[in-house]
Amino acid sequence: MRLTVRQRLVVFSGFCLIALAGLTWLSMSVVREAEEATDRLVREQMSDVWLLTDLGRSHRQLKDLSYKIKAQLLLWDEINAQFEETSAAIKAQWQSALENPRLQSWAEKNMAAHQAVLSLLVALKKPIDEASYYSAGKVVDFQLYQALDPMLDDIDARRSIGRQQAEAGSAALGEFLDQQQHFLVAGSLVVLLGVLLLTYWLRRTVTTRLQLIAERLRSMEAASDLSTPLPISGRDEVTAVALAINGLIEKFKLFVGDVTDAAAALQQRSANLDEQADAVQASSLHNTRQIHDVVSSMSAITKSASRIEQSAQHSRTQVTGAVEGNDDVQSQLRESERAAEHAIEVINRVAGAIEALHGFHVQRDEIGRVGRRADALGESSQGLEEHIGHTKTVSDQLRGQSESLRALIGRFQIQEA
Repeated sequence: MRLTVRQRLVVFSGFCLIALAGLTWLSMSVVREAEEATDRLVREQMSDVWLLTDLGRSHRQLKDLSYKIKAQLLLWDEINAQFEETSAAIKAQWQSALENPRLQSWAEKNMAAHQAVLSLLVALKKPIDEASYYSAGKVVDFQLYQALDPMLDDIDARRSIGRQQAEAGSAALGEFLDQQQHFLVAGSLVVLLGVLLLTYWLRRTVTTRLQLIAERLRSMEAASDLSTPLPISGRDEVTAVALAINGLIEKFKLFVGDVTDAAAALQQRSANLDEQADAVQASSLHNTRQIHDVVSSMSAITKSASRIEQSAQHSRTQVTGAVEGNDDVQSQLRESERAAEHAIEVINRVAGAIEALHGFHVQRDEIGRVGRRADALGESSQGLEEHIGHTKTVSDQLRGQSESLRALIGRFQIQEA
């Protein structure tokens, strides 16, 4: 298959054009020959026959007119008109025969017979002008047959020859047309056979291969199988198409492989995402429960903090009252201390006197017990001050924890919203 598809199509179209041109030329030649033969038959042979027929008819009309004049069947007006018409027709038709190249020789050959006819016309002219049936009858009896019969015989003979020539020309034309018809039929059959052979050649070298490629592609599509490549044969455009499709199939294989790998990766990622989504959902549920628990705990803590704050407020009130009482107690203790110191001084002063006075031992013991009570009251006052300071520290810590819990509860409520 060295020829390309384009070259094959050029060969096919060139053959069709040449065949069409040949058939056209043959048809035109047949038509031209038929026109020429018809022209010869109609314009030459048939026109000669028609001219001879008209000439014979005019001579017979003259003969009939002569018989009618002799029989006195017409009036002179009618006779004059018909005689003039017939005379003019005979002279004009004979002149046409002289001018016709095919009848000129015949006309010249029969000029004597024509002159006899003209003499007859001259002889009939005088009785017709005189309106004498008798004279006209004499001319008819003595000159009519001698003048017209030879002329009519020559005309009939020549017309018979012309008819035979026309029939021969018609037969030749028919034979020519039959021959050309056979040529046309044979040429048409040859062209048809050539077109069929070229069509079969194109079908085998182009169409069949394209159909095979189409069937392979449909089977690939139906089976989703790209493993079988298209057959490669030749070096034409069909082969180029098959090579291009094979290359496309290879690229499509690579593309399908890439798509398959990407799909597997996407499927794996989808599975991972599903697992992560499940984990996130579980974590979300766990966080929701924790948030709910935290909110519940925060509510409980808030309530506890409120109660603690209330308790701290109550404790602060009590501590404040205790501090105020402690201040009173401390002032009283300071007064007691001063009184005790004064009493101690008095006692010390009196002690000497008591020591001097041995009778006062019992009173000294009482004064000693009073001094010890004063010392105990001083220690109780210091312990009470320490307890008041510790109570203030605890109250401040509870107030800070309450504020921290409130801020934490606010953040959890914002995150939950």
